[in-house]
Amino acid sequence: MTIQRLNVGNRILTIPDFGVEFFAPKAAMGKLYGGTARNGKLYRWNDVDAWEEVAGKLGAETYILSLAVYGGKLYGGTYPNGKLYRWNDVNAWEEVAGKLGAETHIFSLAVYGGKLYGGTASNGKLYRWNDVDAWEEVAGKLGAETYIWSLAVYGGKLYGGTYPNGKLYRWNDVNAWEEVAGKLGAEEHILSLAVYGGKLYGGTLPNGKLYRWNDVNAWEEVAGKLGAETHILSLAVYGGKLYGGTYPNGKLYRWNDVNAWEEVAGKLGAETEIRSLAVY
Repeated sequence: MTIQRLNVGNRILTIPDFGVEFFAPKAAMGKLYGGTARNGKLYRWNDVDAWEEVAGKLGAETYILSLAVYGGKLYGGTYPNGKLYRWNDVNAWEEVAGKLGAETHIFSLAVYGGKLYGGTASNGKLYRWNDVDAWEEVAGKLGAETYIWSLAVYGGKLYGGTYPNGKLYRWNDVNAWEEVAGKLGAEEHILSLAVYGGKLYGGTLPNGKLYRWNDVNAWEEVAGKLGAETHILSLAVYGGKLYGGTYPNGKLYRWNDVNAWEEVAGKLGAETEIRSLAVY
């Protein structure tokens, strides 16, 4: 039987039934990475119960607030200088965009329409990276919302979660946002967003709860507060399950698909926050 090789990546996958061997993209066989605070490090999960450090502190940057895979590379957004970095796949980062004017935080990153977008603070703006060394503003401040904590692509549209009113917005693809869910009771922050099982989920503060959007105008609580963890800072889908990174103990949890979380990695030494998660 003829062996077909598709040169589209750097991994080899064999399908025994057909005798077909081809190169599969790295993302298809990725690992779960986490960006931390207060020392701004990058870690890779061991798939069992612990993390391995793969990049140390980023100079003056103490928080890796956001992670996203774009163009086959892993990118991170930071604080306190609101910069964009690209990981070298070994042990360090390369700066690809400097500070965004008055914006000190790149809280969120998402790939949408083939471009990399970032949500910021202290002015709650949306930016699009120029693929070289700078950002272009595509949506100004969201009224009273000063943080775009989280971004996710859902149903072919870009959504953002905010502070101080914990609202959900949908971008109009031009220059503004439309509110699609109001404040979540006592929850002031939609810290994280992820699409799982065909639905949009959000992680919150100050009560560290998990919610599922009803696709119209409100949220449904699907997991209560995680013990002492008050922040679900990050969400990611890995190996067909939903994972969350927390504060103040910097732990990793896996959702049970019903109403609770299971701890899968304890506190990361001096790191108190798993600020960001991505599969790469």
